[in-house]
Amino acid sequence: MDTLLFASSNALAQFSPMLVIPILVPLVTQQLGASQDLLPWLFFVGGVTGYLSTKMAGILTSRVSALILATGSTLVFILSLLIPMLGYQYAALFMTLFLGASYSRLVSSSAVSIQFPDDSQRAGFSSLQTSIMYLITTVAFFLSAFLLPDHGMAPQNVNMLLAVCAISASGFPIMVIILQKKLAKRTLQPDCKYPA
Repeated sequence: MDTLLFASSNALAQFSPMLVIPILVPLVTQQLGASQDLLPWLFFVGGVTGYLSTKMAGILTSRVSALILATGSTLVFILSLLIPMLGYQYAALFMTLFLGASYSRLVSSSAVSIQFPDDSQRAGFSSLQTSIMYLITTVAFFLSAFLLPDHGMAPQNVNMLLAVCAISASGFPIMVIILQKKLAKRTLQPDCKYPA
């Protein structure tokens, strides 16, 4: 059971962003007022931000706890969702915060989950992580379509989806606490068998 929990942590961290990814283009153009000509630059800025936040979060994992990183990135992630929910038309700011926080959450999750498997089991564990990531992504995409009936991008439908996204994201730091406690318990019991 612990193996499944640790292997699913990265997928659960990415579940909330994956709710928004299918509607990212119409969200940016219709809710945030970005022009079609600006889209390539927005995604470029978002990609660069994601890369930089991944590098910075990786450095921070050696200086601050994964919980602090998870909590901070989750707060920034929820803040990014408030931009379209409140009707502010700051597309570049949204893309920067949204993608930057998403990648930081993934790094903090990876920093914890990578401590779980023994060296001999890393390959199988990584394969399980990938499989669960595909599964959770599929569920997120389905839920995104379900919450937007008839592909409607009406503000109330979009805000409902963003609210679900924010609520699901808020549980991420709690998951990190649970994972860290399980790791600490294993450290206190070094002679115990690798959990199934």
